[in-house]
Amino acid sequence: MRAGAALCAFVVALAIPAAAAAAPIDLGAGNHPHVAVDPAGSAHITWGESVSGQLADIAHYCQIPKGASGCTSRHDFTYASGPNLGSDSGAWPLLPGDGRALVLDARCCTNYSTKFVYTSADGGATFDSGAEVGDDNNSGADIQGQALYAPAGAIGRPAESVLTFGSLATLGLSFQATGTVGPPVATTSANVLTQGDAVSGTIGLSGNTLVAAWTNIDDNIVYWRKWTGTGDVNDKANWTPITPLETANIDAGSRIAAGPSGIYITYNVGSPGAQHVVLRKFNANGTGWDPAPTSTENGVGSRFDLFEDPTGKLHFVWQDSAGRLRYRSANESTNATAGPAQTLLEANTSGGYLNPRLAIGSDGRGWVTWEDGSPVHVRALAVTPGILPPPTEGSSVNAVPESGTVRVKLPPGAAAHAKDAWTRAAAAGFVPLESLGRQIPVGSTLDTSKGKVHLFAAANTSGATQDGHFNGGLFVIGQGKKNSLTTLSMTGGGLSACSRLPSGGSPKAVAAAKRGRRLFSDVHGRFRSRGRNSTATVRGTRWQMQDSCAGTLTVVKQGTVVVRDLVKNRTRTLHSGESYLARPG
Repeated sequence: MRAGAALCAFVVALAIPAAAAAAPIDLGAGNHPHVAVDPAGSAHITWGESVSGQLADIAHYCQIPKGASGCTSRHDFTYASGPNLGSDSGAWPLLPGDGRALVLDARCCTNYSTKFVYTSADGGATFDSGAEVGDDNNSGADIQGQALYAPAGAIGRPAESVLTFGSLATLGLSFQATGTVGPPVATTSANVLTQGDAVSGTIGLSGNTLVAAWTNIDDNIVYWRKWTGTGDVNDKANWTPITPLETANIDAGSRIAAGPSGIYITYNVGSPGAQHVVLRKFNANGTGWDPAPTSTENGVGSRFDLFEDPTGKLHFVWQDSAGRLRYRSANESTNATAGPAQTLLEANTSGGYLNPRLAIGSDGRGWVTWEDGSPVHVRALAVTPGILPPPTEGSSVNAVPESGTVRVKLPPGAAAHAKDAWTRAAAAGFVPLESLGRQIPVGSTLDTSKGKVHLFAAANTSGATQDGHFNGGLFVIGQGKKNSLTTLSMTGGGLSACSRLPSGGSPKAVAAAKRGRRLFSDVHGRFRSRGRNSTATVRGTRWQMQDSCAGTLTVVKQGTVVVRDLVKNRTRTLHSGESYLARPG
């Protein structure tokens, strides 16, 4: 992924999410899991299970405390009699924040379709017998789109509410706001917010701003509309007109996340094999969405989820094109910066990571759930980020491996300050860079000949950062204490013997042609690569530098590079597609 395009709108980061160390927890047969996380870090997970050929006629609930390897509280919600089937949405866990746990379950068909809320006053240990809160006579019992809890006074309703939005219905997706204890709220055609062939319904609530979005499979366009802020929220006449957002694809899988930092939407665009996700924020004046930067984050259509935690930071989980389960989080609540993508789980052969859902607590820790396999099972995995301190100008940088094996050797004198075994080993020689990354001192040497590293350096003394992706060779990191320009000086390659080798076609000259080193760079910020005969300075671009006995070759892949020929003492400006060879004197 390009630096600066971390989940589309993120640019650089200090928060480095950890690859999950724990194994996935198998919760048993079922589908469409959903998850919520309480302040203590416990996961509250719900899902549906089909029994005797029926569709999800059992709704399951499981609570997993932080650090546990299984459910410490589990409940099954069924009907005693009658043809009452569950929807393919399974069920939803909702946490009001006052110690209660709610389970929302949609059923049909005695009353055509109904929604029930089961309440636990003790945080999920026990539940009551449930209360019918809604009748949905337009889109069946399907609430796979999204369900939210709204406190009393929100969206013009005096009591606390449950908000639901459909996922797939030939009559269109209906929105419904109900209570949590009944009586049931009836739904009419006034609640159908979409066109008939709508899918991937999603809603977000931030303060009193309520937005809905979906994809129309007739034209593959993502549409949206907003509650106007006045009038009955259950009447579509009180919503703004249906408005197109962007042409996407049938796998757009729109997902809205909302919280104290505002409302965000992510969806999938592009053709199969070249799909990627974009992220956009609902603008401050409430009239539409901010433009989306170009993203190259690839993945499988609709297999992703976006979540805004209680502090306002965004978190993203997805299945990438290689079949891996990946995770990325924002660094701060402005969501302008993010950490590099981390692999939670490698590709599997049991159906991949279908319908992933993510929830994160205020401490940054959380859970992801999904379904896979045949028969289908629901699984859960703890997500635990690690945090690196900010890099310091002229003193330290943050290095995180992206692929392969990256090795590190710390500068002389580092052993005197070593506080752990890894630092002592790295001060003595090259050691592998840990998966979570490390803060390392300026003057360290990185070996990226068999891997790729994401490097974060200070951009000033006020905490701003700049970052780049580097691979292909060995280099020493340099940065002045009063100059944020970060220099990567190539090393190794046996080039110190070039001047002693004869010219012509002798065996030694042929051997000299094989001597060399190289470095591939893709950066955002002030970086410079240095070879034997020239330097290349940029403010954000992609380029390659290669050293040999013939000279230092700089090739620009994208953007503009200023090359300084150290032998001829002159400067050349190169643009995309151009190159320059600085020959030895």
